[in-house]
Amino acid sequence: MGFFTARYFGVAQFGAISGALSLVFGVFVALGGIVAGVMHDVFGDYRAFFVLAGALCLVAACALFLSTRVNARVLAEATL
Repeated sequence: MGFFTARYFGVAQFGAISGALSLVFGVFVALGGIVAGVMHDVFGDYRAFFVLAGALCLVAACALFLSTRVNARVLAEATL
């Protein structure tokens, strides 16, 4: 993830953006086990969870593929 963070946002904001991404990842990792357990209780197996996880990975891959670099001027104005 560090490569994409530096590529899309530059190295000036690397620490702040990496920290925010780590927080988001941590929340979803913590929720993943709970969601998988609930889906197992509801559907009787983990198949539905794996389908959901695969669909979310596909959405993430499409978002990454379609993303572009952030303009440095726009990023500087947003941080003011």
